[in-house]
Amino acid sequence: MTVKHQTGNWLFAGALDLGAAIADTQRFVGFVGTTANSRSSIWHADARLRAAYLVETGLVYIKPSIDLDLIYMSMPSFSETGAGALNLNVNSMSKTLGVVTPAVEFGATFTDRLSPTVVRPFVSGGVSWFTDKTWTVSSTFAGTPAGVPAFETSTVLPDTVYKVSAGLDIINKKAGALDMRFVYDGQFANGFQSHSGSVKASVRF
Repeated sequence: MTVKHQTGNWLFAGALDLGAAIADTQRFVGFVGTTANSRSSIWHADARLRAAYLVETGLVYIKPSIDLDLIYMSMPSFSETGAGALNLNVNSMSKTLGVVTPAVEFGATFTDRLSPTVVRPFVSGGVSWFTDKTWTVSSTFAGTPAGVPAFETSTVLPDTVYKVSAGLDIINKKAGALDMRFVYDGQFANGFQSHSGSVKASVRF
């Protein structure tokens, strides 16, 4: 859900994103030759504020922006099956973190007086800084005697992620015509890469 307000060359926006991921996992316990199975879920809520400023010179434009995110994540508890006393009982956890992302977009707008179609290629680059980079959960084995405290497992994630995007907008100003948007997004950090692409079609009415 997004709300936008434009005044002059400034664009201000707020967004709320809610989502959930479900994972089916198999953990092979080598020394006893068995496999533990589990299903876990992670819920998240992301509140974002954005400010951007558009500078146009002829056909080309530059648009610096900054995003501020406040992200809440929650993982309910779950238990493994299939490995007897070696099954893990994983406790619930939650985390709130902030993200700051300055970025700049470069692009061009091509029009033809004889055609209602506008073509706009663009590239952008930015960097995200996270206030927290550690994900920690506590667990016990199913066969752990009563009174033995849980142990903790921590995963260290990148606290700085570099982002690049490239895309093409094909906009038809004629009512009822089809607009198309093609985008590539890449994210890079120490020991981490993510590549994704998307195609968006829309019709104005």
